[in-house]
Amino acid sequence: MLKKILIAAAVFGCCFSLTLTAQTADEVVAKYIEAHGGYETLKAVNSMKITGAQAVPMQGLELPFTVFLKRPNKMYMEATFQGMSFITAFDGESGWTINPFMGDPAPQPMTESEQEQIKVEADIDGVLMDYKEKGHQIEVLGKEDLEGTEVIKLRVTLKNDNIQTWYLDADYFIELRVDSKTSQMGQEMDISTTFSDFKEVEGMMMPFSMEARTNGTVIFTRKLETIEINPELDDVKFRMPEKGSRP
Repeated sequence: MLKKILIAAAVFGCCFSLTLTAQTADEVVAKYIEAHGGYETLKAVNSMKITGAQAVPMQGLELPFTVFLKRPNKMYMEATFQGMSFITAFDGESGWTINPFMGDPAPQPMTESEQEQIKVEADIDGVLMDYKEKGHQIEVLGKEDLEGTEVIKLRVTLKNDNIQTWYLDADYFIELRVDSKTSQMGQEMDISTTFSDFKEVEGMMMPFSMEARTNGTVIFTRKLETIEINPELDDVKFRMPEKGSRP
C-alpha cells in the first residue's frame, strides 16, 4: 500500500512539475514577439529597405543586394553581378523574376510552388506573429541542445502545408535556426538557416547575419549592412513590368 502511495505521489509530482514548466505555443510566440521589440513596435513597421551582400561559396560569388518589403505581403529583391540584375518580386498576389543569367532578360511569372514560397518570405512580420490568423499551426516539441545552447524547438505547419522547424534560444527567445524546404531551379531542397549578429534597429532586434546549408554544405551567407524602417515605397515597384521596360 505504501509503495502504491509513493508511486502515485511521484507521478502527481512529475505531472505538477510539467504543468508549471511546459509552455504553450502562444506563450512561446508571445515571448518571441517581446524579444524582437513587442507587438505594437513591430506592427508599426509598414515598409523596410534592406541592403547587404550575399556570398555563394561554391561559385566564388559575392552579390550586393537590396530588398524592399511593404505591407501587405509585397517584396522586391534585386541582386547585381557584372552589371546585370537578378530580380525576385511579389506584388501581394503574384510573383515574378528577371534572370538575365538564364539568357532571357524579360520578366517571367513564377511557378505555383515558387509563388507559395515567396508569399511566405514577403510577410514583413514573419510566420510566427499572428500565426493563427494566417492559417499556420505551431507545436512546441520541447527543449534540446543546439551546439551548446538550450533551445525551444517548434514545429510550424504553414497554411500551404509546408513545414518549418524553428529553434529559439530558451533564455532570449530569438531565432537561432530554421529548417525548411525550398525550391531552387525547380528542385526541392532541405535548407537549414542559422541567424546571428542580432542588432537593435529602432527598438527591434534583427539578425544581421544568416547562413544557409543543405546536407551540411554552405549554399549562401548573407550579411546585412543597413535596415531602413518605413521608407516611402510605391506599389508599382512590386508589379511585374511590361516586357521591354525596366522595373
